[in-house]
Amino acid sequence: MTQEKRNLNSAPSITGKRIYGYASKFNVRSENFGTPENPIYEIIEKGAFDGRLLDNCVMLFNHDNNHVLARSNGGKGTLKLSIDSVGLRYEFEAPDTQLGRDLVVSMKRGDITSSSFAFSVAKDGEKWELEGKAKIRRITKIARLYDCSVVTTPAYPDADANARSNKPTPPSSNHKINHLRRKLDLLK
Repeated sequence: MTQEKRNLNSAPSITGKRIYGYASKFNVRSENFGTPENPIYEIIEKGAFDGRLLDNCVMLFNHDNNHVLARSNGGKGTLKLSIDSVGLRYEFEAPDTQLGRDLVVSMKRGDITSSSFAFSVAKDGEKWELEGKAKIRRITKIARLYDCSVVTTPAYPDADANARSNKPTPPSSNHKINHLRRKLDLLK
């Protein structure tokens, strides 16, 4: 199975050192992974993450395995994952490391506002359809959740990461195109 990564652009929140957000939101269209002439979009459907909360998922910065922030450890670790009506939610306390302290500062400044996830699709876990000239890939079942990440560049406009002082920070709606690699994979 091929590991895929998706980034979302929705402001994570922080309370003190507590960071939370959505790695994925259901039924939200990705940015265009194709070209203007041949658009390709992706939608994660509700239920796609069912059964994945006990995966040994790590929380990373920019999908870099050298930048570990937390680990779910099958539901017993420092990364808390949950599924609600909005999507795949995460929560963790920033570690007292240089990376953790830098992340908190960057999030509070608004420099880092997005989330992502890396996954593989289950066999028969996707449906393709045409909508005008656009190809739509609907992910219905995730085979494995590898990581959730706080990222600098999103592929989905609504995925968020938040770092708060005392009050929640409203989500950002800054839309950016992400992952040239993902775009190239879809065009193969």
